[in-house]
Amino acid sequence: MIGMRLTLAPQQRCTQAPQLRQEVKALLRLAQRTFRHEGLPSATRGEEGLRVAQKLLIEREAVGILIGGLAESVWRGFGWKRLERHKDVDVLVLSSTFSLKKKFESGIDWWLPNDARVAFSSDFGSGSTPVRYWDNANGVCLSFGAGCNPCLPPGLYLPNADFLIAMRMHEVIDGVKHPGPIDDSAVNGLRDVLFQRYHKGLSGMARQVRAFFGGCILFEQQTMRNADEPVEKRAIGFLSHRFEVTSAIRKGNFLH
Repeated sequence: MIGMRLTLAPQQRCTQAPQLRQEVKALLRLAQRTFRHEGLPSATRGEEGLRVAQKLLIEREAVGILIGGLAESVWRGFGWKRLERHKDVDVLVLSSTFSLKKKFESGIDWWLPNDARVAFSSDFGSGSTPVRYWDNANGVCLSFGAGCNPCLPPGLYLPNADFLIAMRMHEVIDGVKHPGPIDDSAVNGLRDVLFQRYHKGLSGMARQVRAFFGGCILFEQQTMRNADEPVEKRAIGFLSHRFEVTSAIRKGNFLH
């Protein structure tokens, strides 16, 4: 699991070797591809997509969080016009009772929770474990998940910048863990770039977008060891799986 401790090293940023800069750029390109998959039919974008997702979650008494590039762009301060450029709206649903009437309902890329037991193997042995994982209508599975306090009112929530950094970092590490590890300096460099992009705070958020989310911003982040761990009321829990567990989920190694 990627820790969220940030080590500021301005002298390192000023004297980065060309090879290290190239490694960080390569990781950034990979980070930008982590949510790219088969396109949605008739995707609903930008402001309209957010309002449609909000309406559907409230109607079905469910909680969802905005993830992917659109969530990151909100924290980067983009306004409605810039947000329209994203091809779709990714919503990770936290309520297990939420269901869709059809795939990609209302043009939203919904990521729904699943509970299962998977068999996995690694260099250290094999075993099985209960997991909660999220996938979309195309069967694409995320390597991370989230949790929230069950008392949160239904609706669409915006996770804090730290959650988005953890999301991207975990997807990148998961994507390149094999055949070899990533250099720690490159990982720290990527984290530093993402921190500078997203940590603009509410003052850096576009006024109309900030007004849309209102009280639906989860400012605190907790690291979850399992999907059932309690989360503080206004916090978002970050849940990640080990590489071998994610691999087992994606291979469909479920125990019935």
